Order: sequence, then structure tokens, then C-alpha cells
Amino acid sequence: MIQIIWEFTIRPASRAEFERHYGSEGTWAQLFRRHPEYRGSTLSRDTENPNRYLTVDTWNSLEGYRVFASQYGEEYHRLDQKCAQLTERELCHGYYEQL
Repeated sequence: MIQIIWEFTIRPASRAEFERHYGSEGTWAQLFRRHPEYRGSTLSRDTENPNRYLTVDTWNSLEGYRVFASQYGEEYHRLDQKCAQLTERELCHGYYEQL
């Protein structure tokens, strides 16, 4: 299994909308669920900085994620553009293999 970890700093006024899109039942998870390699997502908020979040998306394999990305690239890009207005900063921490 792999986990893709993202860090976001959000615009304070967009907190509810950000959580709606990035939560475990959110818009991103609904898109990811279209592929059988997807296992789930978690959303966590920093206890000291409530505008900072981490998401962890879990996939069976990196190859499975890449297949998803090629099949759903246009939809991914459109949703990414829509959600970009909610954040001040977005950083991918990487792709981690679960041991």
C-alpha cells in the first residue's frame, strides 16, 4: 500500500468548504472511489494552527494511483482548479510505501 501525503494552508473563510471537499467522504474521495485501487482518505487539522491541514490518501499501489491519474486526469485537474481558491499553500510531502 502507498499513502500520498499533502499539506494545505487554507484561507480562513473557506474552512467549511475545504473540509467538505477534502474529508473522508468529500468530493476528492468520491472521485478517487471510481478506481478500485483506492482505499480511503483522512483529513487532519493542526491543533496549533487551525488553518493548516494534512490529507493522507491510501492506494493499493503507486501503479494503481498512476492508472487512476491517467484515466481521470481531466476531472482531477478541474477539481484541483476549483479547490485552489480555498488554499493559500499546497505541498505534496510525497508518496510513502506502507511497511
